[in-house]
Amino acid sequence: MAAGTVLGMRVTTNTQTLEIAEGDTVHMSCIYVTDAENMQALDIEWLRVDALKPVVMYTDGEVFTPLEGSNSRYNFNGDYLNGDASITINSTQMADDGTYICKVKKHGDISSVEVTLTILVKPIPICSLEGGQPKINEDVKMKCIADTGTPEISYTWTRLIPKSPIENANVLGELWMKNVTLDDSGLYQCNASNRIGSNGCTVLLSVIPKEESAKSGSNVAGIVIGVLLLVAALGALGYFIFWYYTKKNNSTRNFPNDVRDDGSSPPTSRPPTRHTDRFHTTDFDDDDYRDEPPPSHSPPPPTNNPVLYTNVFPLIDKDGNKPPSERVDYVSIGKSDEDV
Repeated sequence: MAAGTVLGMRVTTNTQTLEIAEGDTVHMSCIYVTDAENMQALDIEWLRVDALKPVVMYTDGEVFTPLEGSNSRYNFNGDYLNGDASITINSTQMADDGTYICKVKKHGDISSVEVTLTILVKPIPICSLEGGQPKINEDVKMKCIADTGTPEISYTWTRLIPKSPIENANVLGELWMKNVTLDDSGLYQCNASNRIGSNGCTVLLSVIPKEESAKSGSNVAGIVIGVLLLVAALGALGYFIFWYYTKKNNSTRNFPNDVRDDGSSPPTSRPPTRHTDRFHTTDFDDDDYRDEPPPSHSPPPPTNNPVLYTNVFPLIDKDGNKPPSERVDYVSIGKSDEDV
């Protein structure tokens, strides 16, 4: 117990040094004893060493709280008129940290005592998983850092689901895990503690199976293959269109027609035309119109000159009947075989 005495006044306290958690209520004692019987001239004052104004005081029969006004967190909590000038501070803050003086004055007798108040702050950790959720056989780093809190701060990691302690966390709150497996998945908690309390945070670790990684890669490969197949299909379609129209144009140019050299349409029947120097014309009678090669007296079309068929009829109609006798004419363009 500390005490201060001047003449007939003696002030003591049993809480010379206090530590309190931020947000809690603290009780600071100040007990005085005086030989004077007249209490009308009593003055009590609590002030902070680094403050210009008292935090709470009694003088001239009234209580004042100059530092915070009528809603002050500082209040007398004892019988201050009869020797107990103790006070309380509600909802303590970091700004309340410091040294206080309790001073009592009575008829010129003055005595005081000091009380040191330390505000302690619980650590508030923040948990994180670096690099995102890992794949099988990758390394993992989980961090638990408390930027606020009264030193010294210690860190403890626990696996909540399934529950088991972890021994390899370091003083910085970092948890390293190498070559993780699916069994390492779970909910992890970090507790940051100091001498007044602790707070915690959690990290959910979900190890990604190889199958999902392979599936992701196969999806990409499937997309690439699909694009290549689409390009190949478009190329084949383009080639088919080109081939179709090329063949159609060639067929149009080579399609047999009934137009003669003089531009007039041939009659339905005419006498047979004899062989000339540059033109070969073949005519068939009804008896000659059959699925057999032309008779030997009708020379076949030449193979060394272009041939223009001018009048072509099928040998058998669509019903399988032999059509009426018609003429099959061709014209050899260029020199005949006899001219060569």
